[in-house]
Amino acid sequence: MPRPQKNTSGHLTTEDYSIICMWLSKPLNFSACFGQAGKTTVRRPPASKENGYALMAAEVNQKSKSGLNISSKQMKEWFKTYKAKYVKAKKMGDSTGFGVSEDDQSKGIITISQKLNNLCPCFEQIDVIFGLQPNITPPSVADTRKNSIETVAMVDEHYNPGHMVL
Repeated sequence: MPRPQKNTSGHLTTEDYSIICMWLSKPLNFSACFGQAGKTTVRRPPASKENGYALMAAEVNQKSKSGLNISSKQMKEWFKTYKAKYVKAKKMGDSTGFGVSEDDQSKGIITISQKLNNLCPCFEQIDVIFGLQPNITPPSVADTRKNSIETVAMVDEHYNPGHMVL
């Protein structure tokens, strides 16, 4: 009896995107695809990014209920498209005036979270992974941890060098 062929084309499902995000949330897996920015390696050089995408494809092929059998090259292209959707949704979500429209409501979208997930499947999951990356969110925007006293001190030092704020 011949084995059924696995799907090598089509679209990823929301479940497939979730598998990818869960896999990327592990630091070693993330590094396999994107490296470790700013870190010099003393040991042997890391495996190629192609190997990272092969590992990601193997994870999706194994866990997907869609019967996928995708190659590392396909995975890399699909992920590139997925990340582009994420970046677009992130920029839209961060822009002034972004919200739920009447058109969205007519489609059953009633929250901003639902709208972002409609634009990019598993938006919250991928945002945790890439949201603070400097190429996604500039450091000046991402660094919201500074309290107002530190901010006042920085501004004062800029305009009044040598003057200390208490």
